[in-house]
Amino acid sequence: MDNEVSFTIDIDNSSEEYELFSNPSFDILLPSMISDVEIESVSLLNKNGLSLDTWKIEDNQNGNKVIKIN
Repeated sequence: MDNEVSFTIDIDNSSEEYELFSNPSFDILLPSMISDVEIESVSLLNKNGLSLDTWKIEDNQNGNKVIKIN
């Protein structure tokens, strides 16, 4: 069964305590029933000085797939 999913990540920069723009990194934890993941593309809608250097899919200690975006 093929399913297509889109994720949107919003960065909260409403306060100086959020320093996500200096070194943004995001982990998307997927449910344990997900056994295979293919990423077709990763893109930024509003770059505002950000860039995406790498992304990869790893298994965490519980066996869940985690999409890591740096």
